[in-house]
Order: sequence, then C-alpha cells, then structure tokens
Amino acid sequence: AIAALLSGVRRSMACSENNDYGYFIGGYGPSADVTTIDRIDFSDDSLSTIADTLDTAGSMQDAARDYDKIYVSGGSNQTEFYILDTTTDAITLQSYSLVDSNDGMRAGEGF
Repeated sequence: AIAALLSGVRRSMACSENNDYGYFIGGYGPSADVTTIDRIDFSDDSLSTIADTLDTAGSMQDAARDYDKIYVSGGSNQTEFYILDTTTDAITLQSYSLVDSNDGMRAGEGF
C-alpha cells in the first residue's frame, strides 16, 4: 500500500514519471490553483515536495516525458510551458507566442 499523501488536496494536475519517480505538477487546490510539484519515490513509496515550483499557479496542465525531462504545458492561467529536469528536479520556464488561429501555436526561444 502506498503510504505517501500529496502535500495538499488538489485535482486537475499534470502527472508524469521516469523509472524512479512520479511527479504531480500544479493543479487546483481547495480554493485556488497551486504551484507545487510533489515527487513520489517508487523504491519506497515516500513523497517529497521539490524545491522548485511553477512560476504561475495553474491547473489542467498536460505533461509528457522524454528521457530525463518532463515537458509541462497548457492549463489555466498559463502562457508558458515548463521543462522539469528529473536528474536535478530543477524546472525552467519557457515561453511561447500565440499567433492567429490559422497558424496555431508557435514555440518560443529555447524549445
């Protein structure tokens, strides 16, 4: 049985994993969006909150993993996306530009 509980009640968060950890990113807390990132260690089911947080509180994000990076995008109140380096638990903010609806979304510098 998993003994770990998230650092706070929330829903509509982004979730992703690597071989060692599962990540619960942002979400909607009891009354507002949150910036928290929780990490569960699969080896012992322990949970910790990583030091880095989202710059902007948000819920309904989406996440995808590529080797040692998790890409987090979209959601409420979001005009940027994040890259979470799972080797260091550091998250970096990236921005993108919205263009007219015929062109869709265009990635900004650093993507």
